[in-house]
Formats: sequence, structure tokens, C-alpha cells
Amino acid sequence: MNAELKTKIDGFAAKVRVRASQLRQLTLKTYQANNASITTSEFAKPGYELRASEIFIEPRNVGWNGENPAKFNPTTGEYEPDETLWATAVDTTFLVEDVPLFYLPQLSAPAEDPNIPLRNVNIQYDRIFGFQVDTVWDAFKLFGLDKPEGQRWDLQLDYLSFRGPRVGIDGSYRGRDRFGYAGEYRGTAWSTLIYDTGNDNLGRDRLSLIPKQELRGGISVRDRWELPYDMTLDSEFAFLSDRNYLEQYRERDYDVGKDYESVLYLKQQQQNWAWSAMVRPQLYNYYNNTQWLPRGDLTLLGEPLFDTPITFSSHSYAGYAVERIADTPTDPNDYFSVLPYEANASSGVFSTKNELDAPFQLGPVNFVPYVQGEADYWTQTDNGEALGRLYGVLGLRSSVEFWRAWPEVSSDLFALNGLAHKMTFDLDWSNAQSTADLSEVPQFNEIDDNSQEQFRRRLLRNTFNGTVPNQFQPRFFGVRSGVASGVSAPFNELVDDMQAVRLGFRNRLQTKSGPLNAPRIRDWMTLDLETTFFPNSNRDNFGQSFGLYGMRYNWYISDRTSITAGALTDSFDNPERLFNVGIMSQRSTRGTVYLGFRKIEGGPLLDSQIATASYSYVMSQKWISTLSAAYDLAEGESRGQSMTLTRVGADFLMHFGLSADPMKNNYSVGFSVEPRFAPFVGNYGAGGSGTQLGSLLQPYGR
Repeated sequence: MNAELKTKIDGFAAKVRVRASQLRQLTLKTYQANNASITTSEFAKPGYELRASEIFIEPRNVGWNGENPAKFNPTTGEYEPDETLWATAVDTTFLVEDVPLFYLPQLSAPAEDPNIPLRNVNIQYDRIFGFQVDTVWDAFKLFGLDKPEGQRWDLQLDYLSFRGPRVGIDGSYRGRDRFGYAGEYRGTAWSTLIYDTGNDNLGRDRLSLIPKQELRGGISVRDRWELPYDMTLDSEFAFLSDRNYLEQYRERDYDVGKDYESVLYLKQQQQNWAWSAMVRPQLYNYYNNTQWLPRGDLTLLGEPLFDTPITFSSHSYAGYAVERIADTPTDPNDYFSVLPYEANASSGVFSTKNELDAPFQLGPVNFVPYVQGEADYWTQTDNGEALGRLYGVLGLRSSVEFWRAWPEVSSDLFALNGLAHKMTFDLDWSNAQSTADLSEVPQFNEIDDNSQEQFRRRLLRNTFNGTVPNQFQPRFFGVRSGVASGVSAPFNELVDDMQAVRLGFRNRLQTKSGPLNAPRIRDWMTLDLETTFFPNSNRDNFGQSFGLYGMRYNWYISDRTSITAGALTDSFDNPERLFNVGIMSQRSTRGTVYLGFRKIEGGPLLDSQIATASYSYVMSQKWISTLSAAYDLAEGESRGQSMTLTRVGADFLMHFGLSADPMKNNYSVGFSVEPRFAPFVGNYGAGGSGTQLGSLLQPYGR
């Protein structure tokens, strides 16, 4: 009578508490509780609990795929049923601070945890989606299913007052020995469907775009299977309802994530060789992606030739490529342009690139003379004719290293325990000749991700008035930078007649850190300087002998504080000028601070100077604050601010946030509840992002 039980479940972060007015043990493994509640809250008055008029706990020979297979008992020498403890709750209500959030007539699930299906609640208002209620539910618990090891599936049920109702799933899985074949497999998947009655707001020049249709959404499944004999099978399936769905509803995924595509990719790699086979159709034409139907590659790197110092490297591929110019947007206000190297074309593509290296050393100087040859053939180019191309390179790579050590240098302030300076001078001279001009060669291998290409389409119209200057043409910039000089470069098209001497000066200041009996060497400061000399400057570098001045700098003042900077520019008229500098200080359990500045200049028409600042700070054991802001110094206007205040409770994290995005004329306020006993990891909310404070939180139950 008036019983309370506590138990620790393996793999679960907190103790489970069950309280009941009556608790009966009916059989050896069967229990009945009347007027019961279950929680993991440690407070005498729980912050949340699941209440039920009756709870039954009994063993069942039932699992995810029906009956559990029998297991061999070595003690009895017999096969016995693999039983699972199963909990059935009748007349159940889930309460947070005595406020009922949902009710179920019956809830039945394995008794492995508190069986509370609600993972996250987010309430928010902004000028793009309106009033939003976003909820995330554990599908296994919600539907009373046994949860297989290594799987996570969440159900999203949302309502956006300016847009409409939304439903989705998000999950991941992993396991071994699929279909009886030894090897690990893992994957992720999501799918979302929304009845959207509003307009898209994607930024300054696209504030109110009419979607192609009201029923919108997407699906993505990505799987990797490790097969015997060092083989891997990567498979993906993706479908999107329209071109702007990702940018509106999963913006971060669109900006920095991998392209969504449908592909089957089989690869075997051992030591220094690999082969692969790929089929990649395109199920929609919102972006200009090349279809490979199919393609095969063979790669060999650094193979000694006949027991001599000479090494041989090779990459060959063959396939049938289909390229289609992306469909014009249905809303004429959605900026769209066709890039100069895009076309409607299909062709058989055959390519082989081979290189011989003969490394040797004279004193401290390393030399690697090399010769490279490439043969390509396209059965049909953009003008409908076949094209063959031969390409050859004669070159020399060289490097020399100097160093000096000062073991007596020591500083607690700058975390110095000895100091060593290592510097390397490197050189790569190459003289390349091609039988076909770059303008004749079709571009079947994509240069960038879809988000970058879509940005270029708008930049062509809203910044360069329809014509991109030659110095900013992506393909020619790639040729000048030598992005396709390597044997295994992913876009072999980007080569042409070119003579260049690429020079580098690389510096490392290193010290030791860690325990006295096992110190480790770490970089304390690094500086890399690069430039390129073009002997035929009129042909290769707009009349300037030197160009592509690059700099990368890092100062790791300590394990927690660092300064970073980078720059890239040229010496001809109206070049690109890119510069960034930032400082970050991080204390794992106290907070982080970042200050940065980034400048992007492209001729007289493009000038962006963004100053950014952000911090996360643990104000006390119960409160954490985060703040970020960005300001465009060139245009004298804000680029956005956000602030989040988090209340850290024993059972829940409660987030309150404000944000402003002048580029979208959007302002928002939001409130989110995140359980600490089962933190949700994934994308949620109308914008597809959640608040995860990571190392700033102490372990649950401490």
C-alpha cells in the first residue's frame, strides 16, 4: 500500500520511480499497480510524470518482428523463450508541473524506460511562419512498439498558422550482418509533408515567392553498408516537391549540407587502388545536376614502377552523362539565370589521366620531376559534335625544410613549454598544353553544391547585371588555381594551356603540452603564404606576372583560445579580395566567445563587410544565456541578432529566445521545452534547428 519503487535501467541516464496506492505481485514476473505514476524526476514532487489508473507489467515473448527467437540456456541445455518485460498503462495522462499535456486511453510498450513519448515542444512566433507549435514524439513509445537496438525514429506533428499543418518523421539506424552478410550498416532518413497556404520568404530580393504548389515536402534516405573484401555500398534516395522547399524549411541543411540526390555507389578500396561503379538518376529538375547512367572509375596512386624510384598514378573513368538546364521558377520574381557553362547535353564520357613521378633528393632539397598525360573523349558536346582532347603537363615539385628549437622558452600565460620553429619552402612548376580550348569542353562534373550554384544564378542578375567579369568566371578561376592538377581531381574538365610556378612559404611554431611524463607536440602558431607566378601573364593572368596571393594564419594561444585569419587577392584591376579574422575563447563548462570580421570584395559591384559576435555563458547552475549578432559595415545595416535564455532544471531545459533578421524582414519569439532525461538530437522547429548546449550542461543526475 502507498508503495514507491526505484530502479536503475541499463543505458538510461536516470533512475525510474514508480508510485502507486496499491502494488501487487501477481506472479513471479507479473505486477499490477493501481492509481500509479511513473517518472525519472528526482524531486519529491516530480516536475513531470505519467499517471494511470492501472499499470500492468508482465513478461511477453513478443518483440519488434513478432515473437522473439528462442535463446539457448547453457545451464539447462535447452532453448527457452526470450521474454521482454511489457508495461500496459490504462487511462494515462502525461503531466508537466501538474498541467496535463496529452491523454491516451491505453499505452503499451516494453518496460525499458518511463515510456513517455513526448521528446520536445517548441512554441514560437515569427513573421514567416506565424504562430508555431512544434512537437517531437518517440514513435516507438507512442505506438507501443519494441525499440530495436541502434534505431531512433521520431514523429513530428506541427502547426504553423501562416503556412499550415505539418507532419514528418526523422530517424537513424545502425546494425550488423544485414541479410546474413558480415559487416556494419548505418543510415539516416527524414520525410516531411506540409499543406502550405503561405508564401516563401528567402531573403532581401525574394521576400514573397509563391510556391509551385500547396502540398509540399521532401524525403531523404541515406545508407552505408560495409561489405566483405573492403567494399562499401552507399545508397541514397531523395525527392523534393519544389526548388525552394529546402531553403525555406531546412535552411542550414540547404546551405552547408550535402546535395540531395538519388544514387547507388559501390566501391572497393585496398591499399593504393580502388574501383567504383555509380548510377545517379535525377528525379526532379530544380537544379542542374548531371545524371550518370552509369559511370565506372578506376584509381591507382603511388605505385612503384618495376622496382625503380619512379612511381605511377592513374585515374580513369567512363560513363554516360546527361545534363539538363534547371527548370525556370514558376514565380517570375524568383531570380534565375543560366550559367555560362550549363547546357542541355548528353554524352558518353571517357577519360584517363596518368602521372609518372621520379623523386630524388639533393642535400636537404627534395625534387619530384613529373610528367602527366590525359586523354578525354566526349561523344557529344554542347554543340552536338564529338570532341577528343589530349592534355599534357611537364612539371617539377620541390621543397626544403629548416628548423630551430628553443627548449628554454617557457610561459604560463601563453602556454609555452619550449618552442620550435619549422618552415618549409615549396615550389610547383608546371607547363600544360591542351589540344582543346576550355570553352569547347562540356562541364559534366559539377563544380559546386546546389546552394552555391543557385546563389551564383542570382548574383549574375542582382549584382553583375547579367554578365560575370572574366576574373570571376568559376571555370577559369579553377584553371588558374590548379584545382584539376591532381590525378584524382573530381573535375578533370578544368584544365587548359597554362604555365605557372606556385610558391609556398609555410611556418609552424610548436610547443609541448600535457603531463610531464607524456607531453605531446602541438602547433602554437601557423602561417602559410602562397602566390603564383605566371610567365605568360597576358594569356593566363590578365597581364599580371604574379597573382593568387593567399594567407592562412592561426594562433592557438592555449587549448581554449585561438585567433585565426585568412586572405586571398590578385594584382590585376578589380580583383577578388577576401579577408577574414576571428578570435574564439572556449571553456568547456563555462561558455564560449567569438568575435570575427569577414570582407568579400569583387570589383566595383560587390562589397560585403560583416562583423559578427557571439557568446554562450553559464550565468549560474540554473541559467545559461547565448547571444549572436552580425552587422554589415559596408552597407551600414544589421544582418541579424538572436538571444536565447535557458533555464536549467533537473527534468527539463526551458529555452526562451528572440531573434531579428532584417534581410528577411523577420522577427521572432520562441519558447521550447527539452527533456533532459532523453534529449532530442535532430532538426525540429519551423526553421529546422534546435537549441543544443552540449558541454555547457552538467551530466544529468549529477
